[in-house]
Amino acid sequence: MRALFLVVAFSLLASLTAPAFASDLAPGELGLLLGLSRLDRDVVGPGRKADWSPVYGLRFGTDMDRRVSYFLEGIYGRFDTVLDEKSAIFETRAGLERNFPLGTAGSNWYLAGALGYADANLPGALGDFARPLVSAGIGIRAPAKPWGRFHAEVREEWWLGDEGINGFDVANTQVLVGVSWGLRGEGRSRLFEKGHQSLVLEGVNFITDSAELTAGSRKILNRVAASLKEWREVDVEVEGHTDSVADPAYNMDLSQRRAESVRAYLESRGVAPSRLRARGYGETRPVASNDTPEGRSLNRRVELRKTN
Repeated sequence: MRALFLVVAFSLLASLTAPAFASDLAPGELGLLLGLSRLDRDVVGPGRKADWSPVYGLRFGTDMDRRVSYFLEGIYGRFDTVLDEKSAIFETRAGLERNFPLGTAGSNWYLAGALGYADANLPGALGDFARPLVSAGIGIRAPAKPWGRFHAEVREEWWLGDEGINGFDVANTQVLVGVSWGLRGEGRSRLFEKGHQSLVLEGVNFITDSAELTAGSRKILNRVAASLKEWREVDVEVEGHTDSVADPAYNMDLSQRRAESVRAYLESRGVAPSRLRARGYGETRPVASNDTPEGRSLNRRVELRKTN
C-alpha cells in the first residue's frame, strides 16, 4: 500500500508540474525495459560479492520531447543470494527527468530523479521486507522513429530505512535499455492529407514587405507546431513563395526571410530544429497567374513539404 501511495502521489505532482512546460505535447509513451542490476552485497549475504542479474519491466512516461517529463516504472528481477537460492525483488518508482538537446539530429540526454519502493522477497527464514528508495540517473535517447524510440540509462539507487537485513544500508546500480511507443497512435490529428506531400498554410500572413508574422498567423502556427510534435517522425521544409510584383532578387530574399521566420516560430513552440529547414523560392513556383489580384494572392504563400 505504501508503494502504491508513493506512485500515485508523485504521479499527481508531476501531472500538475508538466503542463507548465509543454501542455500541447502528446499525452505519453509506453515502453519496455531490459537491463542488468547490481544488488548490494548486504542483501546478497555475508561473505558474498554483489550480484549482477537481469531485470525487466514496464515504463509509462509523458512525451520525452518535453523540457521536463515524468515517468512511472516497475522493474522485476531475481538475484543469487544466500543459500544459493534466488531472491525476487520488485521495484516501483515515479520521478522527473530534465531533458537536454544533444546535437542537431533529434537526440537528447537527460538527468532523472525518482522516489519509489522496493519489495524484497528473500528465501527461507530470511523473510521479506520492503523499503522506500530514491534514485538518480543519466541517460540518452535516440530520435523518434515510426517503430518507436530507443533510450539507455545508468542509475544509482539507495534503499532507505532499516527494515530487513539488520538495517544495513543498500545501494544498487542499474544499467537499462528500453524502447517506447507514443500512446496516441492513429488517433493523432492529421497534418498532411493522405497521399499528399505538401500543405499550404492558409492564413499565415506577414506585415507588408517584411518577415514579421501577424498575430493571426501565430495562432495558426501554434496548431501546426502541436501537430508536428504529435508526428515526431516527420521532417519538413518550410517553403516561402511570393508573387512577381517586385524585383526577382528582392522576392527571393523576402521569401527566404519569411520561411526562416516561420521555422523560428515553430522551433520556439517546441518543434526540434533538426526536423525543420527553411527555403525561399521567390516567384519561381507560382500556382496561379500573376496577372490578376486573386492569382497573386494565391502565389503569396507558405507551404510545408515533407522531406522524409
